Amino acid sequence: MTQKIAEQFSIPWGILLDSDKLNSNDSSKNEIEINELKREGIKAYVTRKRELENYIDIACIPGDISITGFDDFEDVKETIKEVVPEIGKKALEKLWRNMSAEQIRNSEKYIDETGKERYEFTEMINDFLSMVN
Repeated sequence: MTQKIAEQFSIPWGILLDSDKLNSNDSSKNEIEINELKREGIKAYVTRKRELENYIDIACIPGDISITGFDDFEDVKETIKEVVPEIGKKALEKLWRNMSAEQIRNSEKYIDETGKERYEFTEMINDFLSMVN
């Protein structure tokens, strides 16, 4: 519905979806949807990791936990729910806001196929911002 309103008033818009991938070789329905939107000229992105929760820095999880890190494609909500049940499925809502700019920067960093260090969210945001003058 929001998309139709934006289009009706000629408001530029973009979309970011979780990849929902189960492994690095997996192809998800969200990737297919993003590719179709890109073909239509829409700014559209899918995360490199499974979900936004996969970018949470473990230092933001309260208490004495035994987690040392998250795999890019694990179900982080379930992992956190096992060690901190009160956070449960609200991991993103409760933990992301505790991340510092440095932690976010570290979590978004990746090495591209040429070996260059890049920053996923920064690139997406800069591209989104290119839609407005």
